[in-house]
Amino acid sequence: MKRSRPFGLTPAGLVLRAAILYAAFLAMDAAGWREHTSIICGMGQPGSLPTILAIAYALSWFALVLIAPAFAIAAVIYALILLATPFRPPGARPPGARAADRPSGP
Repeated sequence: MKRSRPFGLTPAGLVLRAAILYAAFLAMDAAGWREHTSIICGMGQPGSLPTILAIAYALSWFALVLIAPAFAIAAVIYALILLATPFRPPGARPPGARAADRPSGP
């Protein structure tokens, strides 16, 4: 029986999310959006597109610095927890329990 988890909440899913954040940042950096962040300091050319690019780049940088490492650390901790705890289907007896210890139901 497979363990049930919310959609994508697995160690691999968390690492994938961190990789997506990293890839998005690298794509924005390679596209040259970093130069548009000078508008935040009051320098650079005003306009709606440079402002949007600056905000998108800054948000992706913060996500890369703050959220991606948290996803990676959580993935490692979650994987260690999954390795340390054996899976028992609901209603299964723990090891060493007798049949008489099992609650009787309808």
